[in-house]
Amino acid sequence: MTRPRIEGMDEKIISSFVDRKIFSNQREVITAALRALVREQKAKEASEREAQAFSDETYKTQLNTELEKENASVGNTHRSAAVR
Repeated sequence: MTRPRIEGMDEKIISSFVDRKIFSNQREVITAALRALVREQKAKEASEREAQAFSDETYKTQLNTELEKENASVGNTHRSAAVR
């Protein structure tokens, strides 16, 4: 598999990191960029899983609360009928 050619603004950005001696070559710049992307993606996915878990838990709590209210109202109706 051939490597894609890096041109234009991307090439200038990579060169600026090498020129400022932050990295010694293009490969180091790209490796660091890919690692940063992986960290960002992992954080995003973890955040999405957390949000989904919260949504699922909220739904279960609401469902249980609604069932408790329904059961309580049925019980109250039953007790009211028994009192009469």
